[in-house]
Amino acid sequence: MRRVLVLARAEVQRFIGSRRGLVSLLAFCLLWYLALSWFVLPAGRLASGGTSVGLEAMLDQYLGLGKLLRWPASEYAAWWIAALYLLPFVAVMASADQVASDRARGTLRYLVLRVSRLEILAGRFLGQAFIMAAAVLATVLSTLAVVWYQHRSLAPNDAADGGSVIAVVGVATIALWVTLLPWLALMALVSSLARTPGQATRYALIIWVLLSIAAAWLASRFGEHVVLDHLLPGSPVRTLLSRMGSEALGPASIGLIHTMVFLALAAVVMYRRDL
Repeated sequence: MRRVLVLARAEVQRFIGSRRGLVSLLAFCLLWYLALSWFVLPAGRLASGGTSVGLEAMLDQYLGLGKLLRWPASEYAAWWIAALYLLPFVAVMASADQVASDRARGTLRYLVLRVSRLEILAGRFLGQAFIMAAAVLATVLSTLAVVWYQHRSLAPNDAADGGSVIAVVGVATIALWVTLLPWLALMALVSSLARTPGQATRYALIIWVLLSIAAAWLASRFGEHVVLDHLLPGSPVRTLLSRMGSEALGPASIGLIHTMVFLALAAVVMYRRDL
């Protein structure tokens, strides 16, 4: 386990020190800044303007998301939507090079002299999980700052209870991070197959499309079924949109099954394929 943690730390350092990692970080910062400016901030201003009832009716009628108004502040609801859709894209782009470039350069041969192939796979995946945990925390902290900025002039009895807000947002943060793990595991699988990060991304797209086609064919042949709804990675997102706090942990935990399946397949590829 100690060697896996060392590899995970090295993966974080490799990501931060590489041009690809810095570009991914810059892209994430720009995308999240746009989400804060165009979505999170306007949501808070709309609600504080006394139109929360109209907003709830609109969300219910057109999107079926009226339950989002149960969040302690509208900014948190906007953060939840933006993060659920934006962060999986960031996870795919950032984690595409877990093994691919090392295989192309031949450096995997040197790594396996000191650690096993499974430890390399686990360390790289865990390092990417740490990176995405930092990204999730960045979105949460920035949203908390926006909420404080928007509501700093409110009277104390108008503000949401701090303890309950921390509990709700904290559990939602864990659920959000868990939903990202299947994408990291999928990229671990395709990265072990590919020779470049771009090729790994294309492989991930192909796998996702094939799974979509398979799910649609099975649904047409056997009818709607709960298992088929969760065949694709990221499938719990539609359910999570209307959940808050601890309610989100159940649907999010489906992603742990996807993660284990993809990591098991990646382990088979790592053991069977030449370095």
